[in-house]
Amino acid sequence: MSMRRLVSAAAIAVGIGAVAAPLANAAQPQQPDGGDAFVDVRPGTAKPGQKVTVTLLCVGQKEDLGKVSAPVLELGALKAKESSVYEVSATVKKNTKPGTYTISYKCYDSVLKKSLKVVAPEGKPQQQVTVKPKGAAETGGGFTAA
Repeated sequence: MSMRRLVSAAAIAVGIGAVAAPLANAAQPQQPDGGDAFVDVRPGTAKPGQKVTVTLLCVGQKEDLGKVSAPVLELGALKAKESSVYEVSATVKKNTKPGTYTISYKCYDSVLKKSLKVVAPEGKPQQQVTVKPKGAAETGGGFTAA
């Protein structure tokens, strides 16, 4: 191979690498310090008053419970589990109505979200009628012949 072809091939390879690297990085979401980030709630389905565990990961971020948004949870103390992994014991607020709620965690500029499904507590069913009827049912004036 001639020197000219070798230099040309090297220049093309460098050019392709220079274009491909930013494109590869653009396809991957940029996470802080090149690490992972997530929020998780276990169990994913709970009843009012039940305890759940919220697990948080944000590589490079120091403890900051203020970045957790969980309006249906009473959050406990933040505990370090591993490097950059934290756990929070929480209790579903007793007055929470059944439905799906979002638990979010801000990791740098990203907001990570996880759903928590709250179901009705077992036991005595709630009364459906707020006012109980009194007396006999009114069915009309009866039969009249005309």
